Amino acid sequence: MELTQYDLYKKMPPYRRVSIGCQLHDFAYRRLEVFLRKQMKDATDEMIKRELLKRFLGESAGIFFEGA
Repeated sequence: MELTQYDLYKKMPPYRRVSIGCQLHDFAYRRLEVFLRKQMKDATDEMIKRELLKRFLGESAGIFFEGA
């Protein structure tokens, strides 16, 4: 019997699935940061952080910035 990825995740304890989800999120965040730094060469760290939050949180990211 061949197990699918879904079956493997289903057999894992919940804490392990959450851990994998967090690792995937961190990986995506770091990859996007590298991409943005290449695209926005003159951007400050603050500008990159804002763009990352906008991409991950959408319009709700504005709550993290003063005056936004």
